Amino acid sequence: MMNRGHVSDTVTGVQRLAYPSVAAGLVALLALTGISLDSPAELDSSTGSRKTTGVTTALSLSRDTLAVASEGLTAIGAPAWHDAGHNGSGTLVAIIDLGFDGWDTLPDGELPTTIQTLAFDDDGILDAETDHGTQMAEIVHDVAPKADLALLTFNDDRMDEMVDWLIANEVDVVSMSLEWTDGPIDGTHFSAEHI
Repeated sequence: MMNRGHVSDTVTGVQRLAYPSVAAGLVALLALTGISLDSPAELDSSTGSRKTTGVTTALSLSRDTLAVASEGLTAIGAPAWHDAGHNGSGTLVAIIDLGFDGWDTLPDGELPTTIQTLAFDDDGILDAETDHGTQMAEIVHDVAPKADLALLTFNDDRMDEMVDWLIANEVDVVSMSLEWTDGPIDGTHFSAEHI
């Protein structure tokens, strides 16, 4: 059994991003000028030295190119929490999404080495319709690098089964950035009792 403390034992406050418009302005400037950054410097195996990268006008980003820690970690104060030993150790986080395309081909370190995957649907295979879930898992891992992760997809008619699994496995945190637009949105939709 994992040692689980109460949230109020570790969370004392949330830092507010001081200059949110600065990042948006930089993104807009890059978009307007058509400039993009190449991938990080790579090691030239023949000479043992680093290749240099420059600025190009072509956008060719891949998961390997973008394999970095989440930009917002400093803004939310995560490094200080990590230094104080608050790193998600002993916590099980379930990320529920429509898809996790590419989760299993990410560069080392982008996700934990061991991850539970579950699909509450007819084929039992984790859906890969989108990589949104993969992106959410990367963010969770950056913020809580020692947390155990479970990636889940489901069909609407199997939501009860999924919720039962979450409860039976004593999941500490559930990240589910989904919405139903088929209504009603007054709290009587089938999903309301589970959320």
